[in-house]
Amino acid sequence: MVEVENAKISPSKLNLLLGGNVLLSGKLFNAFQTAYGHDCEGPGTLWDPLLRKILNGYDGTIVNLPTSISARAHLTSLNPRNISWLTGANVKACCLANTEVLSSGLQGLLDTQDSLDNADIGWMGAGLNLKEAMKPTYIYGSGGANAGGICVAIIGSAFNNSRDPVATKDPECDSWGISATGFGCESSRKLVLKNVRRVKKTCDLLIFNLVCLDGHDLTGMRRYAHQLIDNGADIVHGHGPEHLLPLEDYTSETHKGRRGIIFYSLGNLIDDGIDKTFRSDLGILANISISSSNSSHSKNCRNIRWKCTGVYPIKIRNNVPWVPVTVDIARTATDRAFIKDIIGPDVHIF
Repeated sequence: MVEVENAKISPSKLNLLLGGNVLLSGKLFNAFQTAYGHDCEGPGTLWDPLLRKILNGYDGTIVNLPTSISARAHLTSLNPRNISWLTGANVKACCLANTEVLSSGLQGLLDTQDSLDNADIGWMGAGLNLKEAMKPTYIYGSGGANAGGICVAIIGSAFNNSRDPVATKDPECDSWGISATGFGCESSRKLVLKNVRRVKKTCDLLIFNLVCLDGHDLTGMRRYAHQLIDNGADIVHGHGPEHLLPLEDYTSETHKGRRGIIFYSLGNLIDDGIDKTFRSDLGILANISISSSNSSHSKNCRNIRWKCTGVYPIKIRNNVPWVPVTVDIARTATDRAFIKDIIGPDVHIF
């Protein structure tokens, strides 16, 4: 796997998990309430105890959140009182660059941002305007921002060849709820890449969450993922297809020395429906380990090293309509072999 060094300031450590789609919804809420007589407000209720222990053993998890968090009635919305379904998984940042986050309108987007803010969970990829949608969220290593800890920036946008940008207008408001910057035209592409170069200057490691709104256009997604790394992204954290896709160790042909990892899709971390053809019940959590040490060149410099140490195989169980799910570690040889065939023989499976 790729291991990268960069020169920055002050030593620290950071261990993150990258996860796939977290499709929390009112359907799951209703299913739990019907089956158990309560709405499972306790932390980590959805998670198998072993997986919950793994998730909380790291410094945070980054996921795609294709839903809104709002008390407004909608099957694709999560009630804010069930935010513990995210905090129980140690989620520290959510990508909102998807159409589902606007399923409850502009106010639903605002509710989602407020709910995540109140839970101390970062978000990116959506906002009241394009500027807000393109803002990064940050995760810091030991010592925090003020102590010069490792700084990881996360930004996100959607990939869609037909629209630019993706937006929904609230009829009661003059503002736009822009859920993504699209790659549908040259001006949008340049805007996204300029933002990558700008944000890269503010951090040690840049993770770009790329949501493919057209799950079948993987050729276009691959082309733009390469351009993202060419322009400064270290990791492309891909979402969209609700099933596992291969990953790629990419070396830039146009920018000498630029290397990175592209996860085209880590599959689903939570879902309320299964596609048996593509095995959407299986996914992975990828561990990104970041460390630093003082450089011998100067006491004010450090060498940043990061790598993907391996992946955890994820299995969504009891996943049929209106039946509660349990998210667990994939244990059977058949499931693990299926995952291995997709991600390749060089990737370590924990």
